[in-house]
Amino acid sequence: MDQQDAIQNLFLQFAQGQLDLQNAIQALANAQQGLLPVTPVAPAPPGAPGAPGAPPATHRSARKIVAEPGNYDGSPQSFRVWWSKMKLWVLMNQRAGVLVRNSEIMAAVLSRFEGPKAGRWAQAKLDYYMGPGIDYPTWDELQAEITGYFVPGNNADWARSQLLKLRQGPRQRVDEFLAAFESLKVESGCPDAYARDLLERGVQRQVLQQVYLLGKDRATYPELAASVRTVGRAQELFLINTQGSARYYQQGTSSSYGVTPGAGAPMDIGAAQQQNQQRSKGLQLPRVRTHRSRVFSTASPASRATPANPGCTAPT
Repeated sequence: MDQQDAIQNLFLQFAQGQLDLQNAIQALANAQQGLLPVTPVAPAPPGAPGAPGAPPATHRSARKIVAEPGNYDGSPQSFRVWWSKMKLWVLMNQRAGVLVRNSEIMAAVLSRFEGPKAGRWAQAKLDYYMGPGIDYPTWDELQAEITGYFVPGNNADWARSQLLKLRQGPRQRVDEFLAAFESLKVESGCPDAYARDLLERGVQRQVLQQVYLLGKDRATYPELAASVRTVGRAQELFLINTQGSARYYQQGTSSSYGVTPGAGAPMDIGAAQQQNQQRSKGLQLPRVRTHRSRVFSTASPASRATPANPGCTAPT
C-alpha cells in the first residue's frame, strides 16, 4: 500500500467513525511529512474515549467548577469571605489533580496576597520557604499560619460587641438578618444558649410575637432560628401581596447594626423637630412692607421733631 492509498484509507476510517479526530489528524500529518510509516489504526474499543457512541473525553478543571477567589488586600472585613473561597478553590484543584505538591499550593495561595500588610507577610514567607534546606509547609500547616496571623483575638471581641447590639431593621428581610446574626455568632464563638436569648432580643417584635402565639418550637437556638425564618417569610409574603412587590422593595432595608425597630435616622429626627416647631408657631403670614418710612423721609426735619412734653414749649 503506497502513501496515497494509506491516506485515503485513513479518511475512510475517519468517515466511518473508526478513528477519533485527534488520532486522524496526527496520522495524516505523519503520512504527508513522511516521518512515520502509515499503518492502519485499529478502532478504539467500545466505551473508550474516541470510540463510536462514547462521550467525548473532557478534562475537568477546577476553574469550571469554582470561580477564582481573587487577591486579598489585607482588609480584616473581607478576610472571612476570601479565605472561604480560597480554601474551596484549593480543595477543588487538589481533586482535579492541578495542585499536587506542597510547593504548588504554597505558591498558588501566597501569590494572591497583596498590600502593605498581607503582601509583605506573604513575601517574607516565600523568601523563607524558598531558602536552602527548608521543607515546604503542608496545606494544613499553611492554613494554621494564615489564620493565626490574619484572625487575631480582637476580631472575636468586635463580633461579640456587634452581636450584642444587632437589631432587625423595620424593612430588613428576615433571611438577611439571620445571616448576619449567624455570621457574628460563629465569629464571636457565642454558645447556643446565649445566642437564643440574643436572637429573641434582636428580632422584630411582631415576628417574635407570632412565634409565641403560633406555638412554634423555640426551646433551642436552631429551633428558634427556624421558627423566626418561617414566620418572618410568611409576614414578608403577606406584605408583598397586600402592598405590591414594587412598593415593598422600593422602601429598602434599614441598617441592622445598633438600630432598634421604629428608630429614625438623625436626618429624620431633625426634620420632625423642624415640623414640630412650625406647628407650634402657627400659620406664618408674609411680612407686609408699609410706606411709613417713605412718609418720614419726605417730611421736613422740623416736622419730624416732636417735643418730649407736648404741654411745654421752650422759650424763644
